[in-house]
Amino acid sequence: RHALLSRSDLLERSQGSLGRQGWAEVYARLSAADREAGLGPEDVERLALAAHLLGRDSDSMELWARAHHAFLANGDSRRAARCASLLAVRLLLAGEMARGSGWIGRGRRLLETEQADCAEQGYLLLPIGLQFVLQRNFEAAHSAFVEAAAIAERHADPDLAALARQGQGRTLIRLGNIA
Repeated sequence: RHALLSRSDLLERSQGSLGRQGWAEVYARLSAADREAGLGPEDVERLALAAHLLGRDSDSMELWARAHHAFLANGDSRRAARCASLLAVRLLLAGEMARGSGWIGRGRRLLETEQADCAEQGYLLLPIGLQFVLQRNFEAAHSAFVEAAAIAERHADPDLAALARQGQGRTLIRLGNIA
């Protein structure tokens, strides 16, 4: 069925599916487009997100890494750092602490060269906060998530804001602040 559609048709339909037909269709369509003609970094990133939301953890980790390298090849260190942060979170949650820490370091080094305030700095605070949670240092984790939320507000990034606030809420519960 997909063989009759052009790459641009597949991408357009997959992007339109986000709100209507669900992530399984997005994953199927982007995967088909990738097999037929390859995807650009933004679409690999979308495919990684779809894989993650479908519970395809190994696929999502591979795709986040692929998107990271593609953004680097295009000279977009901020987007590469964002992919590194999301991959780090997935690795930490999978118990791969050393690899997760490595991706955090990679993302930080990329942003050091930017020397500008950007939303990606907040994205890198997410896996750092998660590391603190895993170490049961909930005060430090809460601080990292509060800082990430402030960055999200400065840059009007609703995805970062949602993730940071979720971290804040979870750490407040761990700290006994149920209210």
